[in-house]
Amino acid sequence: INPKLTLFAGLRGENINQKIEWDVVIPTQGDDNSLDIFEILPSLALKYELSEKQNLRFAASKTYTLPQFKERAPFLFQEEINQDSEGNPYLESSTNYNVDLRWELFPNSDEILSLAVFGKYIVDPINTFLVVSAANDLSYANTGDSATAFGAELEVRKNLLDQETEVDGDFRTKKLTIGGNVSYLNTNQDLDADKVSEDTEGTKSAAFTNTKAPLQGASDFVLNADLSYSTDFAKDKSLRATIVGNYFSDRIFALGSTGRGHLVDKGFFTLDFVSKYEFNKNFSIGLSLKNILNPLVERVNENAKGDLDLDNPAINGFLENGPVTVLSYKKGVDFGISLSYDF
Repeated sequence: INPKLTLFAGLRGENINQKIEWDVVIPTQGDDNSLDIFEILPSLALKYELSEKQNLRFAASKTYTLPQFKERAPFLFQEEINQDSEGNPYLESSTNYNVDLRWELFPNSDEILSLAVFGKYIVDPINTFLVVSAANDLSYANTGDSATAFGAELEVRKNLLDQETEVDGDFRTKKLTIGGNVSYLNTNQDLDADKVSEDTEGTKSAAFTNTKAPLQGASDFVLNADLSYSTDFAKDKSLRATIVGNYFSDRIFALGSTGRGHLVDKGFFTLDFVSKYEFNKNFSIGLSLKNILNPLVERVNENAKGDLDLDNPAINGFLENGPVTVLSYKKGVDFGISLSYDF
């Protein structure tokens, strides 16, 4: 538009067909279903150069969330020891309207400081929920008319050490870099058990404990950080090492029903280390340590709390001494070593 203001705009059309066929033993049945949609997806982005090292960006777009195979396949899945799920053939895709405003500063070409705020409006959000059954099975549904998500993100990448020396006409670098991002996300949705029943023609029954809830799978806080070191010893001989940490806060695994609170995956922190040493332009050796801290992975069934649907006769609040741990394990530490030869 002018030397400082740049416009990016696009329009995409997508035709999506998802067909599922099945033949199962219990109950003995075979059938198929399909999902056919056509989406018009506009996008808009503006970049304004505040200075040679600063930009202000705005973006808006329309996207969609397509149901996964297991979410629409109407037969039993046994993925975990104590948790079964069954798909919902009436499940529809969600439509997402997204906006993002970001300020970014580049102190150097490989350094960045940015702050962003963003929002999302979702039509027909998809959630996992506890169905009304004695088996405590899970299913999937468009659990309400709409949902919202608002948040902010801070990203930083800074060189703590950046040296370059010349030895016999060959430039050798030594660099220590720290980086990371932290984000906060607030999500909210209205839950509608009647909508689930109507959309599925009465084949799925929901009795949500709450009238409002965060989006399933969304953590309030997410943190990623890394520290990287690299050095050149000689031509084609170098060392690269990175340690990475990740944290997410509690997030809903399945929406609660019949008086029970939500099934919640508890947050935890992970730490990984990856390194690579190059002997020459052909040989290199790699070392990796994954999940060094080996944190406890835990899922709990919470007590009912928040905006309860007290007018629903199925809400009897029988979980009064929670939270109750329903799944708990450790993944273990993963150690790997590799030797590579490049031709």
